[in-house]
Amino acid sequence: GEVAETDLKAALPPVVHAAKQEDTASNLSIAEKAMKVLSPYTQGPVARKGMAYALTHVVLMGVSLYVDLVLTQWNGVFWTALQQRQGREFFNLLVDFVVISGVSVVVSTYDDYVVGMWSLHMRDHLTQHFNQIWLKGGAMCMIQQCKTKVDNPDQRIDEDIGEFANSSRELVFGALGATVRLAIYGPILAVTAPIPLVAFVVVWPVFGALMTHCLGKALLPLSSASQAAGADFRWELVHTRDNADALALVQAGSRIERTLQSRFDVMKRLGYAQLDVVK
Repeated sequence: GEVAETDLKAALPPVVHAAKQEDTASNLSIAEKAMKVLSPYTQGPVARKGMAYALTHVVLMGVSLYVDLVLTQWNGVFWTALQQRQGREFFNLLVDFVVISGVSVVVSTYDDYVVGMWSLHMRDHLTQHFNQIWLKGGAMCMIQQCKTKVDNPDQRIDEDIGEFANSSRELVFGALGATVRLAIYGPILAVTAPIPLVAFVVVWPVFGALMTHCLGKALLPLSSASQAAGADFRWELVHTRDNADALALVQAGSRIERTLQSRFDVMKRLGYAQLDVVK
C-alpha cells in the first residue's frame, strides 16, 4: 500500500458494482449483444457497401495467405540450395524473393487501406445511428432515470463505437485467417513433425485461450469501470474549464482539487485491481 500510495485492501469503488449490474441487465449472450449493436450496419441501408468491403478484405487476405504459403515453400528450396552450394539456383531464388516480398508489401498496403476505409465507414454509420437514438424524443434525459444507469453516453458514442467495430472485425477475420492457416499447415505439420511437437502445438494454444478467457472474464467489469471512472474524471476537468470564471470567483479551487483527486483515486484503485488480476 505504501509503494502504491493507495489502500489496496479497501473495497472496490461502487462503479465496479454498477458495471457488473449493467453487464447482467440483459439476458442476451455476448454474441447476441454484439450482433444487436452491429445490426444497424450489417442489416441497414449500407449493408451492401459493408459487404463489399468485407469481400474485398477476404480476397486480399486470401492473396496474402497464398503469398505466405509460397514464401514457406521458397524457404525450403532456398536453404537446400544454400547447403548444396548451388550458386545459380541461389541467385535465382534471390530474384524470386524480391518478387514475393514486393507482392506481399503491395497486398498488405492495399489491405490496410481498405480496412481503414471500412473502419471509418462502419464508425460513421453506427455513430449516426446511436446519435439518433440518444437525441430522439428526449432519450438523453430519460436515460438518466433508468433503473440500470447507463453512464457516459458521450464516451460510448465517441470512443466505444469505433473500438467495438474494430475489435469485432479483427476477431471475426482473425479467426477466419487462423482457421485457413490451420487447414493449410496443419496436415503438413501432422505428417512431418514428431507427435510430441504436434501435441504441444495443439494443446498450448487451447491452454492459452482458456487462460485468456478466464482473465478476460475477471477483467471485464474492471475495464468497464475504469472507462466510466476515466470519463467522470474528464467530465470534472471539462466542467472546471467551462466554468473557470465562476469557480474562481467563488474561490472553489481547493474543493475542485479535492474532487479531481478523488476521481483520480478511483481510477488508480481500479488500475491496481487490474494489475492484481493479471500478475
